[in-house]
Amino acid sequence: LARLIFFAMADSALQAKILRQVEYYFGDINLSKDTFMKKTLEEKDGWLPFETLLKFKRLVQISSDIEVIKGALADSELVEVGEAGVRRMPSNPAPESLSEALTIHADKALYVKGFPTDSNL
Repeated sequence: LARLIFFAMADSALQAKILRQVEYYFGDINLSKDTFMKKTLEEKDGWLPFETLLKFKRLVQISSDIEVIKGALADSELVEVGEAGVRRMPSNPAPESLSEALTIHADKALYVKGFPTDSNL
């Protein structure tokens, strides 16, 4: 029973990491400034294909199993999974610009840049 609880906790932690990373990609701040994501979503009617999602290094470091990723996103309030891939829920559209996103999140956003990409917290 203890092993089962351990694996359930590990699975839950993995799902939380996946959810946090994918919701970051589709979040107001990132999506408003990520030209690659915006272009891909425009070309694919709002969907990010799974094969494109699996090219994102930080996500693949967490998991490259698309079924595990789909399962982790099942309870998301920001994105939904479909046959075409993953998309931001149409009922919650992204801001048009970074300045609009920063205005919306002014009370909780901090934008920093210039750190090495291999840095860890």
